[in-house]
Formats: sequence, structure tokens, C-alpha cells
Amino acid sequence: MDIKINDKLVAFTGCIGRRSYILNLMYISMITAILSMPFSIWLAASVQNPLEAFNVGALLRTAPVFAKFFWGVACVISSVLGSGLLLRRIADIRGEEGLAGYLWTAVLVIAPYLWIIKTNPLTVLVFILCLIAGYLMMALPGKITGQIPHDPLKRFNWGAFWGTWIWGLFNKTYITLWSLILFFTPAFFSWAIVCGIKGNEWAFQNQNCNIEHLEEFNKGQKHQAIVWNALAAFFMFIMPVIVTFLIVAFLVTGALKDPEGAQKFMEKSENFIASIVEDTFDSYDIGKDENRFYIDPQKWVGLTYNERYNTLKGAATLASIKKHHSDESYKGSQSSEIFRTKIYSTYNDELLAEFKMDETQDLKDFKSAFKAVMNGLYFNTNPELPPPLP
Repeated sequence: MDIKINDKLVAFTGCIGRRSYILNLMYISMITAILSMPFSIWLAASVQNPLEAFNVGALLRTAPVFAKFFWGVACVISSVLGSGLLLRRIADIRGEEGLAGYLWTAVLVIAPYLWIIKTNPLTVLVFILCLIAGYLMMALPGKITGQIPHDPLKRFNWGAFWGTWIWGLFNKTYITLWSLILFFTPAFFSWAIVCGIKGNEWAFQNQNCNIEHLEEFNKGQKHQAIVWNALAAFFMFIMPVIVTFLIVAFLVTGALKDPEGAQKFMEKSENFIASIVEDTFDSYDIGKDENRFYIDPQKWVGLTYNERYNTLKGAATLASIKKHHSDESYKGSQSSEIFRTKIYSTYNDELLAEFKMDETQDLKDFKSAFKAVMNGLYFNTNPELPPPLP
């Protein structure tokens, strides 16, 4: 049976090659990311413990209706589009269409949702196996598309991947300006990959090049890719090291030249940090065994998980600063004070946050230590609020 190549986003017949499969996969991930943003925003603001984010089924039961709706729409659309994409990719790998392709597609689409219905080691294993299968779909060559001669224009463009819209302006590829909008969404990374995959084709077409200019065009894109790869490496790895080194060198040099000035600078920095933290709380009581901080519960419920964590760390930092000022022999720090620091409600003294490690737990490796830290953090996300004013 003759199977035609079908690279469309919405299609259930024919076959599709690896490059077009990855490209359409990025389009589907972008659609899914944008549609599920309400659920993602609610998740980031509501999850008390990062480990809870893996229990999607339990989270869905407590999510607001609008978040569930958009998440459900995203799942339906991605499942429908993904089914057609997987069906065509399997047909290309097998070299034929048939019942086996439909069965494999059904398994790969439905199986990951078992994790949502019931989260346990078995369903997590099934989800991981599905991810591996998805990777194989990208890696395995097709029996049909593999026979097509390689197009030297269809290569990944690193300049378009790193530079997106800036690269697009230099290459008259203005479709990359979508990056300015998508930058503020979870779909940006997928769009950057799309730019990398389609960059050469877009630029070649928009610059009105022909096949005679292909070698010169590829050489120019290669030079641009070198520049963008160097810039990416600089800003991601080299620049942070340089900035850190300069800050440390500045502080050390200043301390050596003017020890008293360095001491005053440190005191001013500590006072500045303390003033910021103090503004967060209504009151506090620094004690030997416990540091009690009080905050308005209405303000507390509006904080995200990271903001609550930073609030707790800030309280511990303030406690260590206050103890250091009152006792020069004090050797503690934020790390030691965080175990003594608790945040309470100003309305009814209800406990809102604390960090307590289980001393009986065996910390034999990084995984167990990370789990202990995550379980040690307690945030009350649903405290009792004062009645509204008449």
C-alpha cells in the first residue's frame, strides 16, 4: 500500500518524518502550555510542597472550576492532535498503516493519564516508559521518509534558536517577532525550538535566495550560529562567574583597605535587610528557643509558595541579625535559626509556617535529604480569616 507523506498538524492518515514530527510536537506543546496556563498559575500559587505537584489527580480535585476547564480543554486538544501525529510517525517507522499502529497510538496517548487517575510507582513507571517511547519516535528513522534525499537547507539553526526575534530582524524573518509575546508564556522555549528548526527555510525564502546561493547562505548562517552560541555561553556561564568574582574582589579589597568601612557597610546591609523583613510582619518576638513572627492571615493567603518560603527564610535571617547585635559571641546564622523560627497569625495565633526536620529519618543519600527538607516545610494555606467588617 502506497503511503503518502503528510506533514500537516491535524491529520490521521499518511506518514510523517522525524523533523516534521518534532516540529508539530512543538506546536502541540505550545498550544497545551498556553491553554493550561490558568491551571499552572493556580498550581504555582497553591501547592504547599513541591512534591505535591506530582500528585496531579489530588490537585485536580481541589482546583477551581476555570482551572480544571482550561486544563481539560488542553488535554483533549493535545490528545487529538497527538494521536494523529503518533499514528503517522508509527506508520513511517513500520513502513505501513494498520491495526498495530492504532493500538500503539492508543496506548501512548491513554497510558500517561493513568498517573492522574492514580499516582503510584506503577503509574509513574508507565509514564516514564511513555516518555521513552516518545523519544524513540524522534530518534528512529522512517522506512518511507528515510528514502528521501537529505535537504541541506533543513538543518537546525542555532542562531535562530538563541537569537529568535533579534536573529529574525537581521535575516528579514519577521515571523520570529512572535517571541516578544510568547516570551511571557511557558510556550517560549518550544517556540525557540521551532525557530531553530524552521530558521533556515524562513531566512532562505525571505532573502529571495535560490539554490545557487545555498552554499553561501549556509556559510553565513554558520558564522551567525558561532556568534550566538558564544553569546549564549557567555551570558549563561561566563558572565555569572565574572560578576560573582568582581563582587567578591570588591568586598575583599574594600575590607583590606578599610576594615572599619567594611564593617559599617556590612552593618548597613544587615540593617537594610532587617528593615525590609520587619515591614513584612506586624510584630515579632526573638527568643532563645523560638522566634515568633506574626503576620496578617489575609496577607499570608495571597502569597505563593516561593513567597512563603522566602518570608520564612527572611524571618530566620532577621532573628540571626538581631541575636548577633545583642550578643557578640553569637555564632548562629539563618540556617540555624530557621529551625527555631515560626510564623503565626495576628488574628488568632494560628501557626502558619515552620521548618521542622524529622530527627529519626535516615538521610542516607541526596534523594532522602531532599525529601526530608520538603516534608519539613509546613505552610498553612487555609488559615482562619477575620470576619469582614460590617
